[in-house]
Amino acid sequence: MHRGDQAVARALWQEHAGRLTALARSLTGSHADALDAVQEAFVAVLALSRSDLAAVEDEAAYLAQAVHTRSLNLLRASARRAKREREGRPLRLAADPADDSALERALDTLPLNAREVLALKHLAGLTFEQIAFALETPRATVSSRYYAALELLRGALQTPGTTREVARA
Repeated sequence: MHRGDQAVARALWQEHAGRLTALARSLTGSHADALDAVQEAFVAVLALSRSDLAAVEDEAAYLAQAVHTRSLNLLRASARRAKREREGRPLRLAADPADDSALERALDTLPLNAREVLALKHLAGLTFEQIAFALETPRATVSSRYYAALELLRGALQTPGTTREVARA
């Protein structure tokens, strides 16, 4: 096995991927994370130099160790991300925290191009010119998407007998 040998890589995958995926799944609790761990391990092994590969005495054990390490790394990263999200200051979308969930639901109903313009304007603090540059879109298009998105939001936030105002920029 060495870099660029696709036949060997395929044979290695066919022989070990199933068991390694099961191992990673049992460690991570997630099929998607297991596949990521196995793929990362195979990529790392296939990138080894000939001298490093020569030092491998048992390919099954070596691959299991590589998958085990990557699985644990995925778990640690996930735990760190969850901790940061729990400890992080929540992003306030509305002046009144009670309106946050309604605003989030309303934003979810918007088309992607409308959401991205609103996010770039209000969350990233960009000007229309900066948004146009970031999206590689004419400024006039950005402006029209923005005002159309505000109208869509106003409509989505209207409840019988109540009108909630969306801030004008």
